[in-house]
Amino acid sequence: MKYLAALLAAVTAVLPISTAALTVCALPQQTVLKADAAGTVKLSGDTLTLSGAFTKKQLDAYRDNNAVTRVVAASDAVLPESCVELFDGDDTGTVDIPPSIYYWQNLVSVDLSAADASQVTDMRYMFCGCRALQSVDLSGLDTSNVREMSRMFGNCTALTSVDFSGISTPQLTDMAWMFQNCSALTSIDLSSFDTSNVKDMGALFADCSELTSLDLSNFDTANAEDMGGIFRV
Repeated sequence: MKYLAALLAAVTAVLPISTAALTVCALPQQTVLKADAAGTVKLSGDTLTLSGAFTKKQLDAYRDNNAVTRVVAASDAVLPESCVELFDGDDTGTVDIPPSIYYWQNLVSVDLSAADASQVTDMRYMFCGCRALQSVDLSGLDTSNVREMSRMFGNCTALTSVDFSGISTPQLTDMAWMFQNCSALTSIDLSSFDTSNVKDMGALFADCSELTSLDLSNFDTANAEDMGGIFRV
């Protein structure tokens, strides 16, 4: 400190500066701006918009809201790692037990094509039991880490259109009952699917009574262990 005092005395002797005006300069404290990781689920009219890293709990807050007819993912939407029962339409989690309560009763269309699905590993029962659901757009989704799709659309009895164009499924192992009882579905294009690691395809299209057109041109069933009842009606 004595050296600092001597320096100040020397400076003030030459320049007309008051020592009271001199302050010690320090780097400003760094401000860390934390990005808001929490997603949002917002209803406007009949459309539910998903933004950011939304959660199933946030979605569930609207599953009894009969005003919801459309769900759209914004460009910053991030699907949760587990999409199990994300839009599940019944309270049982299975199509085997008659449900007593139906959710998403008026949900007609879902467009998740703009969402980030790169972290998703499980899509089981994702739309299972959505009995009013007519169209789903999953085009362009990065599904490269998804391993499970069993019963994904089970009992979607009003479903007429599913867009899978541009997706990739190199780690997919289970497709059992994926479209079971999609009784209004007339055509499905699964040509973008990589099924080389799929072991279970049992009842994949079971009870799809109106199905007349299928594009399975890239299907690889070399590792399939169960294909029982795949086209059972």
